[in-house]
Amino acid sequence: MEIRSQKLSDFFNIGRDRGWDIEKQQWTVHTLINPEGLTFTLGDILPGGIPLDLRLEKSGSRYGYPPLREVIIRTQQYDLPVENVLVTSGTQHSNFLALMVALREGDEAIVEIPSWEQPRVLCEALNVNAKIIRRRSELGWKFDLDEMASMASPKVKVIYICHPNNPTGAVLTADELKAVCEIAGRHGAYVISDEIYKGLEWTGKPTPSVANHYERGVSTSSLSKTLGMGGLRLGWLATQDRGFLERCMELKYYISLHQQSRLDETVAFAALQPSRYRDLIDRTMKAARANFAIVSEWI
Repeated sequence: MEIRSQKLSDFFNIGRDRGWDIEKQQWTVHTLINPEGLTFTLGDILPGGIPLDLRLEKSGSRYGYPPLREVIIRTQQYDLPVENVLVTSGTQHSNFLALMVALREGDEAIVEIPSWEQPRVLCEALNVNAKIIRRRSELGWKFDLDEMASMASPKVKVIYICHPNNPTGAVLTADELKAVCEIAGRHGAYVISDEIYKGLEWTGKPTPSVANHYERGVSTSSLSKTLGMGGLRLGWLATQDRGFLERCMELKYYISLHQQSRLDETVAFAALQPSRYRDLIDRTMKAARANFAIVSEWI
């Protein structure tokens, strides 16, 4: 399997190797993105600190710490039992597991652009034909559902969407998402929905999750975008298809065994407590709206 490199990541890694002060540059960018110095520290999430009696053994479930999965279901509004959520090391990890389980050489996948690059790279590596559907400005940065239907066939095993979309922020309505699922359902395909920006909707209306709308819908997410906690390597995968989740869990074993970091799980569990999570989201949105005004004026 040959994996195409990620050029932007290469740029920063080469810079570090050559002695560039990347951290200082990132801080400059961070200050611009967060004009009020918005960052979340461990003290914000766990004011009393990490419990000193925290046991650093396995979390008790190969699917992830059960109370954490329960609070993920509540905050993300999944209509699923706790057994249908798998804790991972982030959204990229979740996407990787789902794509690797769903696709085989010679298959086809419908992949949107502009969007996150990962599914296209993995399709290339697996010799899967990635059929590109474009989000269009004249459609409010949505794709043409009739075009998607014409691209679908029995060879299509996955429809991948980033929802809310990165980088446009466009959100499908429940009816539009249902139409995507109906297209997939005609051919038994999975809909993998990267929902990492769910919670940051400009209107405040929650993004519909594909895991609630389709038996072969797979929702993936983490805390990296909504709360800016990219250093907390924890995400999840949710689906009605328990057999699919089991296959993802078995693949996960060969990447990171069946366990997550107990420290990451503890911090994520605290951050996702409904009242605290809502407060953290509100703080993120306050900074986002201030930034939008700055960028709009600059444009």
